[in-house]
Amino acid sequence: MRKMRSDRGAFYRRWPLFIVFAVLMAAFTLVVVEAESDIILTVVGPRNTPSISYTGLRIKALPQNSFSTFDQWDRKHRRYTGVGVLTLLEDIGYASDSSQVEVISRNNHRVSIDLSDIRRYGHIFSYRMDDSDYADIPEDNKGPVAIAVKTDNLGERERQRISDQVVWWIEKIIVR
Repeated sequence: MRKMRSDRGAFYRRWPLFIVFAVLMAAFTLVVVEAESDIILTVVGPRNTPSISYTGLRIKALPQNSFSTFDQWDRKHRRYTGVGVLTLLEDIGYASDSSQVEVISRNNHRVSIDLSDIRRYGHIFSYRMDDSDYADIPEDNKGPVAIAVKTDNLGERERQRISDQVVWWIEKIIVR
């Protein structure tokens, strides 16, 4: 019978692979954490209050909402996940004093939304569509944050009015 011996040399021959793997994992983690810590939304408050910045991590730390609705641009049902616009305004203390938010996208598209619509229809700052964050969707990316609202149970005229409040690539909101 042969005696089994340990091959200590095998470990020493493989340690560079372990180091390379560890460095790659650390770099990947750094990229993910950095992306989550970038400012993705700025909120300008009423009456010259200081602006407040939200990172991806800060938005995801707030209570989340999800719903499925027909996406008129993709022509299929999509599931959206994010934080309610009202929830975010309550988080910073602007919900009770405000009557409207102006949503501004990266290309300077502006939409004003009455808080009465937000309360009634449950608009969310969506950062996820179906099972992917917008940052992970290579095509048809709607930005790090988009306004999403459920429109399935609305009449045609109301659906169109509320769909006009959907904004992609939101960078800033102004609370009035």
